[in-house]
Amino acid sequence: MATRCVVTLLMAYLLLMETSAAVTYTSKLIHRFSDEAKSFWVSKNGNVSWPKQRSVEFFRLLLSSDLNRQRMKLGSQNQLLVPSEGSETFSYGNYLGWLHYTWIDIGTPNVSFLVALDAGSDLLWVPCDCIQCAPLSSYYICGRKQSGSYLDGAAPDGLMGLGLGNISVPSMLAKAGLVRNSFSICFHENYSGRILFGDQGLATQQSTSFLSLEGKYITYLVEAKCYCVGSSCLKQTGFQAQVDSGTSFTYLPFEIYEKVVVEFDKRVNATRSSLEGFPYCYESSSPELLNIPRMELMFTMNQSFIIKNPMFHFTSNQGVDLQCLGIHPIDEELGIIGQNLMMGYRMVFDRENLKLGWSLSNCQDISDNKRLHLTPPPNDISRNPLPTNEQQRTPSTHAIAPAVAGRTPSKNSAALPLLIPSQFSMVSLLLLLMSLCSGQLI
Repeated sequence: MATRCVVTLLMAYLLLMETSAAVTYTSKLIHRFSDEAKSFWVSKNGNVSWPKQRSVEFFRLLLSSDLNRQRMKLGSQNQLLVPSEGSETFSYGNYLGWLHYTWIDIGTPNVSFLVALDAGSDLLWVPCDCIQCAPLSSYYICGRKQSGSYLDGAAPDGLMGLGLGNISVPSMLAKAGLVRNSFSICFHENYSGRILFGDQGLATQQSTSFLSLEGKYITYLVEAKCYCVGSSCLKQTGFQAQVDSGTSFTYLPFEIYEKVVVEFDKRVNATRSSLEGFPYCYESSSPELLNIPRMELMFTMNQSFIIKNPMFHFTSNQGVDLQCLGIHPIDEELGIIGQNLMMGYRMVFDRENLKLGWSLSNCQDISDNKRLHLTPPPNDISRNPLPTNEQQRTPSTHAIAPAVAGRTPSKNSAALPLLIPSQFSMVSLLLLLMSLCSGQLI
């Protein structure tokens, strides 16, 4: 009888793990210069100027934002090259300071917030009973006192930390038994994308381990053994880098950068035409015409990260089509792998196994099996309601304020009331079996 009880207990445990492992929660990523972000700004602040995607202004603003982020992290004593026509020339007043945002709902009845996503933070915070908040913040709540860039509207409705700490959102979802301790990100060509909490990727994906800093895992840090250009893997080009989806471009330690760009330039079949802030540009309307050499990062265990397209295209103010290299130098030992290198991949931040995984993806090919939108059950009956992404549709210029917007469950969200209670039921069953078995085994 005791043996049968142990077998039953084991089967219940495995079923519970299978249920939670198969579920992911998905939320749309909103790029800071997307049409949706513009609509949000207009609904709060009236008509505004906005950089056209893939324009000179667009890319210079992204570069300027990257360098400002680095300056905030490294301190004012570090000298960084900032394009003279960066944020000074193309200033848009109060602006969204992070690269990506998403909608969440908190409370009963729900209040909606457009929060910034930050892989370098563990906190989830939103404005509450505001006495000094950014003008973009929801005025139905408006945590209480903002300052610095936050007061300028960098994160108007708060921030969602995706860091490795125990109080970050991925950690809390995993602790609640709702998903595995992992999430993935993929990006569309329009620079927006999706984040999937609980996603551990494919069994066939490639991966590399995260590194610790002074014995602690505090950031998504990896180590590339070498950088390959064309058929050559360059000597002494190994480096460590932070994987940061909140950075637009990729940054290599200066000595590594010099070796890579010199080899790259030798292999490109075109005349170089530098632009301030982007020294490696070439006149061409298509990267295929340039014979762009293959670029690849090699990790331990022969794991290969092929850079799908290191170039970006735009038309200069003079009407010239340019293809520019989206890789820059950084005067630090640690590099940064930014969003541009992640395009075309499903990037998996597996915190449970402390690994970074990647597999090819167009951001549309991820299975919908047990994939749920962040929407609480009907009538708000859950004791721990999850935030919704109902607000993720593109609002019009007459959009309802997020704090009072209504909710209409989507087809995808309809599965949530069935799956989540089933997980809690399985937990209850497991506890009951443990109680019964312990009585029989004593």
